[in-house]
Amino acid sequence: MRSITQWTAILRNYTLSFESIHEYMKANQGFELAKKLVSDGDVRGFVLEDEKNNVAAVSVWVHAHMNNTRWYYSTLKFSHQSVLEHSCTCEARDLPHMRCKHVGALMCGLLALKDYSTLTVAPKEFRRSNMQRFEGMSDSVRKAVGADLTWARLLDDLTTDPEKKREGVAHNDTFQSVPKNLQKKKEEMQPCYS
Repeated sequence: MRSITQWTAILRNYTLSFESIHEYMKANQGFELAKKLVSDGDVRGFVLEDEKNNVAAVSVWVHAHMNNTRWYYSTLKFSHQSVLEHSCTCEARDLPHMRCKHVGALMCGLLALKDYSTLTVAPKEFRRSNMQRFEGMSDSVRKAVGADLTWARLLDDLTTDPEKKREGVAHNDTFQSVPKNLQKKKEEMQPCYS
């Protein structure tokens, strides 16, 4: 795993901003959810897959917004000026009118590492609303809703793989590294012995 400082140095020369991410995503709601996935600590385990000739390829696990037991595998290949390709294992990855929020969360996570890693508190774009209502509650309640997340911990989590079994959850998470429609095709292709 690379450190936050290493990620900041790698990303230093790449053009990335909230405006460029919003434009790439093509949908305001997905963009807002992408930022929320980062601020909720649901983007984990950045890996630099390749970097040469001013082109970088990265991958990350993004926690599903609607299914709290699933993590999607998202990838992005980009140059200093533009996104070259992206992929995600979620069902929304092929929508023609917008990009999935998981790829947006990957991009927002990279932006957090690139431009905001030296801050001691989250920038306004990544601030979580209504967390003050959990002040004075028990540690277990604060942890369950993520009220204990600091900006430093959130940045550190971006570079750390997610746990297969999260504390306080009775089940193991699933990590979907292959899109579901391809999983089904693979199962259909298995020989049937009768």
